[in-house]
Amino acid sequence: MYQAKVYVDFDEMGVLGRVTSQFSEPFDVPEEEVHDDGTISFVVDTRGHRDTFVETFLAAHEVSNVEVVDEDLVLVRKTARGASVVIRENHGKLRGVDSVHGTKRVFEVLLLRREDLSPMIAGLRELGEVTLGSIVDLTRTGRVLSERQHAAVSAALDIGYFQWPRDGDAEDLADELGVTRATALEHLRKAEKRVLEETLEDQTDQSVTETTRDLSPISSER
Repeated sequence: MYQAKVYVDFDEMGVLGRVTSQFSEPFDVPEEEVHDDGTISFVVDTRGHRDTFVETFLAAHEVSNVEVVDEDLVLVRKTARGASVVIRENHGKLRGVDSVHGTKRVFEVLLLRREDLSPMIAGLRELGEVTLGSIVDLTRTGRVLSERQHAAVSAALDIGYFQWPRDGDAEDLADELGVTRATALEHLRKAEKRVLEETLEDQTDQSVTETTRDLSPISSER
C-alpha cells in the first residue's frame, strides 16, 4: 500500500474553488468520502467565514445538502466529479485531509498498488496541471495487518470493491471471505485504520520520494 501527495491546479473551478478564491489563504478539508450513488461528502473548515461558504454552497446546483457542524465546520454533499472520480476509478482512497484555494488543490491518497498511480496521475492531468509531491511506501503493512485484515484487503481488491463503479459489493466481499457482511466490512475498516495510524506514527521512518511542490509546467505536462 502507498500514500501519495498530489498537487493539482484545475483548468475549471468547482464550488470549493469558487468560494475559497475569495480569500488569500487555503482552507482545510479534514474529511471526505465518495459514495456509491455518485456523490461525495466533505467537511470544510471555513475558519470564521461560515456564512459565506454556506451561501455559496446553497446556491450551487451540484450541491444536494449543506449542514452546519459548528462555528467553522460545514458538511456538504454534492455530485462527485472530476478528481474524486478519477482517484476512485484507480482504486485510490482520499485520506481525508487536504487543502484547497481557488483552482489549486492538494490531495493525500491511499493506493493499494503502485501501478495504479500512473493512470491516476494521467486521469488528473486531463483536468489540470499536476505535480506528484511524494510517495510513501508503506513497507510495514504486512506486519501492521492481521491475517484476516490482510485477507479482507486482498479479496476486496480482487473482486473490484475499490473500483468506480464497483464490480463487487460488500455482499460479494463477505461471500469471498466466508463471513457475514458486517464482519467483512469490519475487517476492511480495521485494516484501513491500522495502516493510517501506523503511517502517521512512523512516517519519518518510511522511504519517501520527494519531488518539487510547486505546480511547474515541467512536472505538470499533459
